[in-house]
Amino acid sequence: MTKRRDYSMDLLKFLASFGVVMIHVDANFRQGEFVKNTTAWDLSLAINLLTKWCIPIFIMISGYYLLNSSKEIDYNTFLKKRFKKVLLPFIVWSIIYNLYYQYISSGISIKWTALGLIKNILGYPTAAPLWFLYPLLGLYLMMPIFKGIVDKIDFKIIAIIIGFSIVIKTISPFTDMVLNGSMNYWND
Repeated sequence: MTKRRDYSMDLLKFLASFGVVMIHVDANFRQGEFVKNTTAWDLSLAINLLTKWCIPIFIMISGYYLLNSSKEIDYNTFLKKRFKKVLLPFIVWSIIYNLYYQYISSGISIKWTALGLIKNILGYPTAAPLWFLYPLLGLYLMMPIFKGIVDKIDFKIIAIIIGFSIVIKTISPFTDMVLNGSMNYWND
């Protein structure tokens, strides 16, 4: 049986790649070129908001391919392979960023490098470009559970769960207004 290419995923990857480029180009302009509260600034913010979906889409595409694999996955081999490709570079780049930020602020300290690395591994990224690795590593760790659920659950139940999640996430920002500020949605 030959594998058929999924062109919808190719299109999503293309659009998401374009979104990532737009985020980075836009951020550079906003940091240096635009004056706040101008039309250019507002346009820049609009571009930023319209492209924020792209990194989560890449993570979802990874989950799609991992969960729709027809072959049985050996979890230990899977983790070793993924963590060698993702965790090791993450640790190396965390150390590099940590040393760089120490160097530009106060000088390099082995103690602060070690403490910084521990904080990074526990969920506090050294630098903004590393943020997406946390949900990706979480996806890898949870893969056997997700795979077990997807293999056994009915599509109708998945659609209901997704629909319910969308409704809750859509309503949540408005609950702050209704509850008169007793729930701070923006800091969750």
